[in-house]
Amino acid sequence: MPDRSRRISLEVDEEEGPLHGRLAEAGGPVREFDGWLGLLTVLGRLLDHPSDPGDGPPSSSTPHH
Repeated sequence: MPDRSRRISLEVDEEEGPLHGRLAEAGGPVREFDGWLGLLTVLGRLLDHPSDPGDGPPSSSTPHH
């Protein structure tokens, strides 16, 4: 069975206010999130649609604030 492991980085800002941070798959675009629901949404999209390092970020996966 081929190795299907992936490296996903999580960075969280803990200074003040609600949960905020960034997720990125190794070599892929950084995706920001706000709140627990935002974290789960971005993580779910990342797991459902892995990025190809040669591609740009999918517009539907990058939230705009």
